[in-house]
Amino acid sequence: KFIFRPTNNDQFVPYPVLDTGKTFEMISFLMDEKPVSNRQFREFILISGYRPKDTTNYLRHWNRMRGSAALKPADSILDEPVVYISYEDAKAYSTWAGKRLPTEIEWQYAAQTSSLNEWPVPAISGKPIDSTGINPFGLKQLSGKVWQLTNDRYITGSYEYILLKGGSDFRAISSWWYVPGGPQKLTHRQFLLRVSPGFERNATVGFRCVK
Repeated sequence: KFIFRPTNNDQFVPYPVLDTGKTFEMISFLMDEKPVSNRQFREFILISGYRPKDTTNYLRHWNRMRGSAALKPADSILDEPVVYISYEDAKAYSTWAGKRLPTEIEWQYAAQTSSLNEWPVPAISGKPIDSTGINPFGLKQLSGKVWQLTNDRYITGSYEYILLKGGSDFRAISSWWYVPGGPQKLTHRQFLLRVSPGFERNATVGFRCVK
């Protein structure tokens, strides 16, 4: 059983009204230990031949191979979370891998557990952990590495957005307009406006899968 208590900061677009404090009976599921890496996404491309219809900003941080349109990540980032991907890119990978994107409630339950751990989650050793640590379920990089896509999409008037969880390691300090940087509370939810796949792709958003 999991008691869902979401939090958020900005109100530029109204967040969906959910039953704060509602108890959910969670069905068992598996979750990736870490966000999907550049290495894993590269394997997906090589095997499936995937290419998005809208290629704007697609894998912008990868290198274009000489004499080819193919992209390849630098060796130094192979095991870092893949970024510059859209919701459609993440869904395509998830389907290929026989998995799916988590819902917001699933992500938060896996991060907090039924004990409702707060950030930073205490490690099994009793010491607090950072974005490279693990939680009691053995999950790593839950907060402070990259924002993570969920499968929760909403339309509010003329706005469509996806809910993100986790927080990234980038801290913007020059304007109130930017989303909060660094590790976020496990209860924190952040919207990502949907304008186009190319607009969604950026250096601070990745994803992990569930099954």
